[in-house]
Amino acid sequence: MIDTGDDGVLAIAATLAGRTTVAVHDLTGKGRKVTLSLDDLGTATLLLLGEGTRVSDEGDGPIELAAFAYGWFRIVPWVVSP
Repeated sequence: MIDTGDDGVLAIAATLAGRTTVAVHDLTGKGRKVTLSLDDLGTATLLLLGEGTRVSDEGDGPIELAAFAYGWFRIVPWVVSP
């Protein structure tokens, strides 16, 4: 689980075969705005947005979730040069 700073928003990271997906869901029915710290995981690429979900064009910054909305992101790991 990823800390969202809001008990009404659930964020989960799952990794399978070296690929990580982060799912963010509003569970309150009221809509929420959260900022996730994914820097240690890599760069987030948008996969799927529910109706009423907004993210910045740059892929960073807050995620605005409408009531019961969601956003799914693929994480591309940072590449460290030797």
